[in-house]
Amino acid sequence: MTIQTGGMSVGIGGRMAGPGFGYVVAVVQLASLGRCGAGLENIPSPMKDVKIQQGKMCGMVDRFTTDRATDLALVPAAVEEGADVRAAYLLFTKATGTPVVQTQEVTEKAEAAREQLRTMLPALLGPLSSVATKATDVDLLARSTLKARQLERLSDTELSTLANDLITLGEDQPTAVKTKYALPLILPILRGYQTDFAPLVGQTQGIIDGRSSDNRTADQLLKATMQQIYELDKVMKIFKILNPGLYKDYRAARRIGKRSGSSKKKGKGGAAPQA
Repeated sequence: MTIQTGGMSVGIGGRMAGPGFGYVVAVVQLASLGRCGAGLENIPSPMKDVKIQQGKMCGMVDRFTTDRATDLALVPAAVEEGADVRAAYLLFTKATGTPVVQTQEVTEKAEAAREQLRTMLPALLGPLSSVATKATDVDLLARSTLKARQLERLSDTELSTLANDLITLGEDQPTAVKTKYALPLILPILRGYQTDFAPLVGQTQGIIDGRSSDNRTADQLLKATMQQIYELDKVMKIFKILNPGLYKDYRAARRIGKRSGSSKKKGKGGAAPQA
């Protein structure tokens, strides 16, 4: 089903039926929905279709945090994260309605440094996980069994801190252990990546600071908004106990933009926007 609002079409996938769907339909029918996808038609052409759908979903979550503010007030952390989502989404909608400014060199450098650290960190996670298993070290095992998707969802600050902690753990291992797992070869390289990335974290974390918005592309601001929604996801799980109905409505809002014909099989097209 497609609903026209203020010149913008919003598609609702056929698989949206279920708990919380009533709330989603009600929200979609609001005249104020225009801001939920404002400017999406102006997103730069390199932005793929999935990102356009993510933009729609971000708008629905933005509206949800406003409409359900009274319910969210039960958990102060949810109120705080919801405010961060709205602030980030506001910058995104502004960017999609204005010409994209050339990305700053420092931003490109920070993104490259983050990607390098994130993709290389599993080279240490593997050995540490093995050490933890053999030593029955539950704490170390919990910290070293992160999956690639979990690393992707970490904020810049979280990734830098985690990398520093894990590298330090590797450096603190007995000499025999370090030799066995070739840590003397791995650790200096990873420490270099983390050292390069750490000073740039503060320069890429300012999504709430409007002064930096002019130097961000719509693509970057959408990514920043998604990061804030991931943070909101964490605290919204509290409502699975405190207010199950609210949580179901939130998950329904998070599914907006998902392709109705998407396959459940991994590797197929039509990925959900919350991924």
